[in-house]
Amino acid sequence: MEKTNENSNAEGACEKQKCLEMLQVVLDGQADEKLKAEFDEHLKNCMPCFKSYNVDFAIKELLKQKCCGQHVPQDLKEAIKSKIDNLAV
Repeated sequence: MEKTNENSNAEGACEKQKCLEMLQVVLDGQADEKLKAEFDEHLKNCMPCFKSYNVDFAIKELLKQKCCGQHVPQDLKEAIKSKIDNLAV
């Protein structure tokens, strides 16, 4: 399947807030199989969510490796993501 442009998906405009919430549930391992399948399908059609997923996944994995299993404060995660987003622009 082709990825659509930056601002839309196959069903029209992406509901950004809903997608971000779904992204966090999936990344945190709290999604059931149905939600994972829906999200995987959405990623095939929504480039902004695809990019966010990959960035967030990479950050989560890096923090997991570097913090030796300790809890990482949400503000630290957000600060790192913000800096990466600024570099990508």
